[in-house]
Amino acid sequence: MKEFIKNLPITTFILVYLFFCGSLYLVGFWTTFDIDVTNFITITEIPKSFVIPFLLANGIVFFQIVLHIISSPSNSEESKTKDNSKKTPFIFELLSNIDVLLSILALAIVATYDFFKTEIPFWTLSSVLFAILISIRIYKIEKLKKLIPTSNFRKGLIHIFVVVPVISFSTGKINSLNIYHNNKINFVEFIKDNKVINEKKNTFKLLGFVGEKIIISDLKNKKIQIINQSSFDQVQLIQKEK
Repeated sequence: MKEFIKNLPITTFILVYLFFCGSLYLVGFWTTFDIDVTNFITITEIPKSFVIPFLLANGIVFFQIVLHIISSPSNSEESKTKDNSKKTPFIFELLSNIDVLLSILALAIVATYDFFKTEIPFWTLSSVLFAILISIRIYKIEKLKKLIPTSNFRKGLIHIFVVVPVISFSTGKINSLNIYHNNKINFVEFIKDNKVINEKKNTFKLLGFVGEKIIISDLKNKKIQIINQSSFDQVQLIQKEK
C-alpha cells in the first residue's frame, strides 16, 4: 500500500484534494435546502467551489498565529519563577486542556444544533473554534511530532488537511444561509421569445446553477424547483435592492 501511494504522481493528490474540499463546500451549501445535486453536478464544478474556502482558511491561520503570539508566555527567568510560585486554579488548568475544550465544543454544538442550525453566527463561530482547537490537538500528537519534527512543516500540513476542509464546509453552509434568509439573493426572470414569462416579479430567488439545471426557490424556501436552462432563451438575474 505504501509503495502504491509513493508511486502516485503529486498531481493526483492535488486533484483529489481539490475535489474533496470542493465537495465539502457543495455539501454544506445544498444540505441547507435539503437538495441532492449529485445527479446534476458536473466534475468541473467541484474544484471551482474550493477557491473562496481556501482564502478564508488562510485568514483563520493568520488569526491562529496572532493568537499564539499574544498568548505565548514570557521567556524571562523572572516570569517563569513567578508563574511557578503561583498555583493555577483548577478551572484554568481544566480549560487549558485541548481535549476538554473539544469535548465542551462538541457537546455545545450537538445541544444547540436544532435551535441554531439555520443561524449564520452558529456556523461561523463553531467552525472557527473547531478548526483552531482540532489543529492544536493534532499539532501536539507525539507520534506526529516524531514523524514530522519540523514545526512549520507540521503546521502547514495541518492547515492544508484540517483547516481548509472545515472552512470549505462552513463557507458553503454560510453562503447558503445568506440566501435562505434572503440576505444576499438574486431574483430570477425567465425570458422566451423576448417575453418575460414569470407570472409575478420578484417571486423566485436563485439558489444556484448546477450543470444544465437552474435551481430556484420562493422567498419562504417552501417551493424549490429544478429547471432545465435550455427551456428558456434567457435567464435574467436581478439583484435584491438593499
